[in-house]
Amino acid sequence: MGETYFECAQREVLEETGLKVRAVKLVAVTNDIFSETHHYITIFILCQREDPDQEPKVSREWCAYLRETDHRLAHSLAHGENVANVLVRPSSHISARAGLGKIGKM
Repeated sequence: MGETYFECAQREVLEETGLKVRAVKLVAVTNDIFSETHHYITIFILCQREDPDQEPKVSREWCAYLRETDHRLAHSLAHGENVANVLVRPSSHISARAGLGKIGKM
């Protein structure tokens, strides 16, 4: 409470993965209404690791997915493409992101 989007992103990443990051850019906002009781507004913040060699404290599958997403996101940003398409995770990654809480929805 009382923190900016960037501060929230940095805190959540640290809490959920152990990575220290610096939030650098707001890249997308989605407004998803799934049902009368499930409505998500998701704010996507681009972050850079303070230590690029540090690995997140999560499963190997999740680490592999993060590396793949980093590559796809960098490509989309460089080519002016819609980054929201990169950030929306396919359902096959649900088990790999289990336990990540709010950061798992990013």
